[in-house]
Amino acid sequence: SLSPSARLDPEQLAAELEPLNRALNLSAARLTAASALHKQFTSDASHELRTPVTIILSETGRILQRERTAEEYRQVVITSRDAAERLRYLIDSLLALAQLDAVGLQLESKPCDLAALAGDANAHMEPIAEECAVHVSSDLGPAPCLGDPAALSLLIFQLVNNAVQHNRADGNVRVTTRAN
Repeated sequence: SLSPSARLDPEQLAAELEPLNRALNLSAARLTAASALHKQFTSDASHELRTPVTIILSETGRILQRERTAEEYRQVVITSRDAAERLRYLIDSLLALAQLDAVGLQLESKPCDLAALAGDANAHMEPIAEECAVHVSSDLGPAPCLGDPAALSLLIFQLVNNAVQHNRADGNVRVTTRAN
């Protein structure tokens, strides 16, 4: 025990508090990084949700500009349905992510083919690419892998979407898959 007249040596105190100082600085850095990730996630999520809505609005607006054939109407309904399914998938993914947040994100790891996932992403991007006057082509060789198909699908779609959205008019985007 310390007597009332005892004093702490400032040099010894500083050395004893250094681990606490490092821990506090590390915690502050982690909070800053988490905040930046949260902002980026919010931005990405809103972008992902806007894309299918843009497809639906673009396609339905285009088809209503003049009388169309039954096949043209059918194609717009199919494209709009696919975009709505993508929107539902994104909403379900966000809800699942929110539920997993408490227990930690766990991705599935099962066999899938990146070529099939890229083909789906290209099909979903056609209306947006057309609206942006960007040509999307593909060379999808088999690319089997182990991974989470839902997460990989979102990743591929986001990459193709960014390439289209940030391209110039009359630009080109080429999506290629290969097994290496």
